[in-house]
Amino acid sequence: MRAPKKWESYGNVLPCCAQGRPWLWAHVGHVPSFEKYMEVGELEVASCMTIAGIFMSLGKMATKEAVDWLKSRPKFVKTLCIKSRLMNDIAGFEDDMSRGYVVNSVNCYMKQYGVTEEEAFKGT
Repeated sequence: MRAPKKWESYGNVLPCCAQGRPWLWAHVGHVPSFEKYMEVGELEVASCMTIAGIFMSLGKMATKEAVDWLKSRPKFVKTLCIKSRLMNDIAGFEDDMSRGYVVNSVNCYMKQYGVTEEEAFKGT
């Protein structure tokens, strides 16, 4: 069974995810600047896909305009993605570190600003 044609555009909501930059950074042990990480990391978090899923569940009520609105990354969506990325990174920081995954907003902030883990939690 194939998804309705209008739903095909939902797959294009997060084109940056396909680039896999956070994975590549982690693979080579590179910790980017906080700003660069957030630029990519906010797109990687699933907030936009959750909104897209909600639109899909609306059936005929979800319009092409709704998809276009989401793809335009309005301030509300961008802010939601940033907050989601930060909450995810803070909540999973210890687990990430125990697995050797150093590419997260907390580490990027610590490296860029030369602060402690506690200060980074407050600063992010």
